[in-house]
Amino acid sequence: MPISKKALIEFALQTNPAKFCFVIYDLLTMPEKCDIFGEKSNFIFKFLEHYVFYGSNCFNYFKDIPHEEGLVRIDFDKENLSNIQKHFQGFRITDKSGEGQYNYFLNMFCINSQFRRDFKIKNEGIREITLKDWTDNAPIDVKNFLEQSVTCFGSVQDNKLISCAPSPDLYLGNEAQKFAIIRGVWTDPQHRRKGLASASMKKLCLKLIDEIKVENIYLFVEERNPTAINIYKKLGFQATGKWWSSQCYFR
Repeated sequence: MPISKKALIEFALQTNPAKFCFVIYDLLTMPEKCDIFGEKSNFIFKFLEHYVFYGSNCFNYFKDIPHEEGLVRIDFDKENLSNIQKHFQGFRITDKSGEGQYNYFLNMFCINSQFRRDFKIKNEGIREITLKDWTDNAPIDVKNFLEQSVTCFGSVQDNKLISCAPSPDLYLGNEAQKFAIIRGVWTDPQHRRKGLASASMKKLCLKLIDEIKVENIYLFVEERNPTAINIYKKLGFQATGKWWSSQCYFR
C-alpha cells in the first residue's frame, strides 16, 4: 500500500528526524508540492526538482516518478549508488564544500537542552543580519535567504558582509516539535579561522532556542569539512546519519 504524506512524516520523525529534516519540513509546509512513490521503508520522495531515494528496494518505484528534462538534485544512501549511476548521468556536487561528483552530507542535530551555552567564543561585532547587509562577495544563496527575512546572525566589516549563519527553514506548527534548519553558513575566505562562524552560530542558536522557542535544530555539513563539524560538535550538535548528494540528469 502506498505510503501517505502523514504516514511518511510519522516514519521520518520516528526514524531519524535529522536525516529527513527537509522531507519533514517540505511535507509540513508545502504538501501540495510533494509526491511520494513507494512504501514506508522503501520510497522515492519528490519536492519540485529534488528527489530523495530511501531503502534498498526504492528503485522498484523508479518507473512511476516523473523524469525531468533539466538538472535535478538527488539525495541517497550509498546502498543505492549503483542504481543511481544506472539511471542518472552528468553528476556534479551540490555544494562547493565538496569536490568531484558527490557531496557526503552528515546529518546533525541539537536538542535545545543539549546546546552548549558555556562554549566560549568571542562574539564582538556579531549581530543580526538583514538583506541590506548583503554584499556581492557573499554567496547569492545568502541573499536569497535574506530576501525571505530569515533569522540570520553574522559580521559586517568595512561595509562588507564577512560571515553569516542563516536559518531559512522554521517549523512552528503543531504537527511536530518546533524545529529550525540551519544552512548557508559562510565566512569570507580572507576572514576564516577567526571564530566568526562559531560566534555567528552560537548567537543564532541562542535566538532560535530562547526567543523563537524551537526544540530541535538540524543541519547538513559536508563530511570533508572537519573544521565546520568540529564547531558544530562544540556547540552540542551530534551526527546521526549521512546522505550522498549530487546534481545530475535523468538518462
